[in-house]
Amino acid sequence: MHTTLAHTCQIGKLMPNRKLRQSGRNLWRSASLRDIMARMGHDSPRAALIYQHANREADQGIADAIERRSRLPSASRASARSSGLPREYRPWRARRVPRSGAGMSTEPEPGLAPEDARPRKTKVEPIMMGSMDVTKDGRIWRIGTARDIGWIAGKTTEGLSITTAIPPVFDAYATFYPPDGVSVEAHERAVIDVLTQHTPDQPWWLGYLDTGAHNVVFPLAQKVSLYWNWPYVLVEAGPEQALTWRTGHMRAGNGSLPDLFFPADHSWLVSALWDDIWTDIGGTTTLITALHDNPLVNARRVGTDEDALPPGLTRD
Repeated sequence: MHTTLAHTCQIGKLMPNRKLRQSGRNLWRSASLRDIMARMGHDSPRAALIYQHANREADQGIADAIERRSRLPSASRASARSSGLPREYRPWRARRVPRSGAGMSTEPEPGLAPEDARPRKTKVEPIMMGSMDVTKDGRIWRIGTARDIGWIAGKTTEGLSITTAIPPVFDAYATFYPPDGVSVEAHERAVIDVLTQHTPDQPWWLGYLDTGAHNVVFPLAQKVSLYWNWPYVLVEAGPEQALTWRTGHMRAGNGSLPDLFFPADHSWLVSALWDDIWTDIGGTTTLITALHDNPLVNARRVGTDEDALPPGLTRD
């Protein structure tokens, strides 16, 4: 499809730069890596891969699950236990009070948490309530929904300031990235240590941006949309999982941190946008000061009216 220069310029006036580039990226989804690099203006294969929104492993996993499901009897497909999906992707069921009756077992079905136990002879169809449970490390984790990011979605601004990533609701803001001479592992551990010290014990929501080139931990899980309709896998976990669940993200080849994460009380928010090689944070003044004072974190305070680009870095 060819577009005139005038038409392209008109589109550019209506769309923010990030959204325009990624729309083009999706149009060229089936193109080769060399074609994408040429048309998107990338100098490196890494940048082109980030923008090539096609996770072949996830696509294959979904196709395999659908094929397994299609081979099962209809009665079995209605059961989460026999859905054909891997056990870690079975849907959350609405809890129901079972009717009393002889010979009815209250043993939980395989793959369901004990609190979701129901008598096996009670006919209850699986119900999706906008939520899903997944299993990993021998535990059950909840996948988030649009409701869990409602305080972020639509609250950010257009432009180059930090409020493009972080809603303007916090007392202070900063950016951070690994300083010279410090490993990514040491840097990210320091970030988590400071956040943990200034956060009461509670769950953290971890968001993994599905770029098509990076591990999102649960590729078959439902996703939520943020910013320019970017897809995130959002899971309720904690600081330990933030450091251990994956290796490799947009900002560093061997980094582990999620692309977006925050505690249940919304007292701070960490977010790294798709195009950026640094990370943004908003929180209390005390927290931002503690991050700034730790040399391993390399945090720089920024105002909501400043360009968030850290000195010495460039935008891709």
